[in-house]
Amino acid sequence: MSTARFGVIFGLSLAAAAGLDRWLGSPGDLSLLLALLFWSALGQGAIALVAAVELAQGKWLGALRPLLLELAPCLLASPILFLLLETHLAAYPWSAQPTLWLAPVFFLARNTLLLALTAGLALGFARACRREESPWRGRLAVLYLFSFVITQSLAGFDWVMSLDAPWISTLFGPLFFVEAFFGATALAVILSAVLCWRGVAAARPIVKDSATLLFGFSLLWGGLFFAHVLTLWYANIPEEVAFLTSRLEIPGMLELGIFMVLAFFAVPFTAAIPSKSRSVPGIALVLAVSVLLGYQAEKAFYVLPRAEVCAGLWFVQWILLGIPFLARLIPWIRNAAI
Repeated sequence: MSTARFGVIFGLSLAAAAGLDRWLGSPGDLSLLLALLFWSALGQGAIALVAAVELAQGKWLGALRPLLLELAPCLLASPILFLLLETHLAAYPWSAQPTLWLAPVFFLARNTLLLALTAGLALGFARACRREESPWRGRLAVLYLFSFVITQSLAGFDWVMSLDAPWISTLFGPLFFVEAFFGATALAVILSAVLCWRGVAAARPIVKDSATLLFGFSLLWGGLFFAHVLTLWYANIPEEVAFLTSRLEIPGMLELGIFMVLAFFAVPFTAAIPSKSRSVPGIALVLAVSVLLGYQAEKAFYVLPRAEVCAGLWFVQWILLGIPFLARLIPWIRNAAI
């Protein structure tokens, strides 16, 4: 797809999402944040996956590597749309009595600048990767991964955890950037399965490798999530239990939490234990979709009890933010060599 054509699609999608937010979003509505949490993590995680494989000198991504790098321009949406949260800061309890760290201007500035820096590094890394002899590939990969980890950690600490201020968890940041890697691996599984069905023979081993990595990340996420709860018990800090109990007391949240654990951990872990299941594109695709559904369910579990979210507005904005991703991926898949 030409840069001009993508620019038009990108601009129209962002303008529509921003217009709906201004027109239908109330001061306490965080529908846009919920959609932004999903797509920013998916886009940033896709580039981070390529950067990690680049530094490890891995070859298993193969034909998927340039496809994931196609998503780099989509990261520019995050800093633009994040500024719109200025009108929704009333949803955060600290907005009435801001502190030095949780002050509206500083909150918006640090996250917007980090999102812009991550997008810029992603574009630079993608350009360097297209030039196979570029000496900047390794350096930009390292810089991008540092920026990615910090940005996703702040998404956990600032965007979500501060909804329960002054509640604090040091595991929230690591959980978020691991989940971004997890979601990107699920995306790699989906894309490799689609390429398999398109007849690209080189994509078949990628399905098994990415599904195996998905299996590993399900274990890692399960360990982190368990450690998050275990700490409350062995450190004897019952005051932090309110974060979970206040959510589980809300109708529907218990079911959402159970679905989150099943989709994020139980399904990909148990179904991917047999090695043969990871080689079947259809099974791997189901596991990947389960992970992405679990990711969105988890963010809803964190945000819904603390902020107003209009389901219809969130869904439309979620679709609109996904259009630039599809605009980058579909032409490449369509033209993939068979």
